[in-house]
Order: sequence, then C-alpha cells, then structure tokens
Amino acid sequence: MRAEDISMKKGKKRERKNRERESISSRSREREEERKPEKSNEKKTNTSPSINDAVSKAASLGAARVVLAPYFLSRGRHVREDIPALAAEAAAASGLPVTVAEPFGVDRLLAAAVEARVASAEEVAARGLKP
Repeated sequence: MRAEDISMKKGKKRERKNRERESISSRSREREEERKPEKSNEKKTNTSPSINDAVSKAASLGAARVVLAPYFLSRGRHVREDIPALAAEAAAASGLPVTVAEPFGVDRLLAAAVEARVASAEEVAARGLKP
C-alpha cells in the first residue's frame, strides 16, 4: 500500500523563503525516496496547489492514503483547526484516508540541527570569518 506525504507550510510572499522551504522538502524527498516514491508540497495559504488538489493528485497517482506533514514548530491554530478541517474536506472529496502528522515541536533531530548550526557559526567566528 502506497502512502503519499504532503509537506505543508504557511506560504510566504517572499519567493526566496519559499525556495528555501522547497529545498528542505526536496532534501526530505531524496532521503525518503526508497520508502515513499512520491512526495508533494503544500502551502496552507491560498497558493497552489491546495490541500484538496494535492490529495486528489495523490489519489490519481495510486496512493492508498495520505499523510499531511505540517511544516510548523508548534500546535498553533493552523495545526489544531485549519489543517484538520481542510484534511477532512480533502478526504471526503477523494475517498482517501488523510492523516495529519504532528508539527516539528521540540524534536531531538531539530535540536541537533540547531546545535550543529551553532557549532558551525562558532567555528566560522573563531577563524575571524563572516557567516
């Protein structure tokens, strides 16, 4: 049974920020390529594709279920209310079960990434270079 992951984040008007988030999603897709053959990106705001469109596409690609992965640090209003409501609408329209994953929160891997960035910045500063 194939599952479709849809990475969700709040859309930004600044294109550079959207490209950064896409780059992270692309790296995630590369790491999971063997386990999950398809991964889509989704923005919570009125950008394209909508959650419903992304879930419909997953259905057309043969997914048996969809997991929405919110690109958020906490369980704010979008994660608690908006995304589950949109997920329910998409599930009803597509006939696929749609699950919403927890946001990043205080994950040990996120903490490790922050520690690595701090160590890198300290190393650059110790050499007298600018980041």
